[in-house]
Amino acid sequence: HPTTQARHVGIVRSVEGNSANIAARLSSHRKAVYGMLSAGLAKGHRANPPASLRVEMVFGVPVLLSGLASLVLSAKEESLLAQQYKVHLQRLLRLHQATPAPVVFMLAGCLPLQGQLHLRMFTLFGQLCRLRDGNNILAVRARDVFSSALSSSKSWFWKLRQLCLQYGVPHPLTWLSSRPS
Repeated sequence: HPTTQARHVGIVRSVEGNSANIAARLSSHRKAVYGMLSAGLAKGHRANPPASLRVEMVFGVPVLLSGLASLVLSAKEESLLAQQYKVHLQRLLRLHQATPAPVVFMLAGCLPLQGQLHLRMFTLFGQLCRLRDGNNILAVRARDVFSSALSSSKSWFWKLRQLCLQYGVPHPLTWLSSRPS
């Protein structure tokens, strides 16, 4: 009988949305961070906030964002992830819970989660642009989506086009035709 979920390359695809994948990412991130607490990152071990942040950037963020760059996340899903990440950084830095988000990210020396996710999406698209033409069936699909007048909120390529407009970078068709180095 038909199923509503499938796992593909470690990413849970579901007809109900991305909630299963987001829950898995948050759970994996929590486990990864708690696994490192015994290495001196816990408050009881007189944790060093800069060292904790470095471990988070090198080890925690890749676990949290693993596979999310290939999904089309809704604004609600992105804000849920961003809020969890902000609270996590506040705790690592031992800041008051009412500390404004820009202050948290400035003190942590990192981008907000949405910015990190968008960078990963641009990186993924850059890899797609550098594929050889014979192996690049995705580039053909991307050209079709980018040249279409109809928008689709469920299209990863359309989301990327919106991000290009948001950040003021060249249109994705320019990237596809120039094959960036």
